[in-house]
Amino acid sequence: MKLARVIHLDNSDANVFSNSATEGEWAITGTFAFIDTDLNTLSRKDVLGFKEGWLGLSTFGYATLVEVSTMKDSEFDSACRRLATHIYEKYNAPGMLVALEAATNEIKDMGVICQHSEGTLLSIKREISEKEIKEQVRVIHPPPEKLHAKIWTIEDEQ
Repeated sequence: MKLARVIHLDNSDANVFSNSATEGEWAITGTFAFIDTDLNTLSRKDVLGFKEGWLGLSTFGYATLVEVSTMKDSEFDSACRRLATHIYEKYNAPGMLVALEAATNEIKDMGVICQHSEGTLLSIKREISEKEIKEQVRVIHPPPEKLHAKIWTIEDEQ
């Protein structure tokens, strides 16, 4: 399935968010983390996490940009279990089965958002209005290959 990986074009996420996600980790919208949250009680960096952050599934930190990638089935199962544990422990889910179902749904929902070609970048904007959170995802398609002149190639050492 297609899912998003955190990408850093510079080191600004480390300065913007109170907890920044690590490059390469899988990510989801993470909007559930802000349900029933009063933004007035959050630090400026946490408010920025709400407004512009994708939730990393390893660090549970935030990232400004993610890149559409392909996730293996074994990675899907592992990500679901990791997110379920996080939901159970941090958000007091009534049981691990409920947390696993919620985690699986969150990751599958992100898979729907990621129905773009690999390498597509995504950013997110959120706002709260009348007790609901509205999300807007910006899609940045990669430029066609023919526009770039290759000046080097990267090869694995053998």
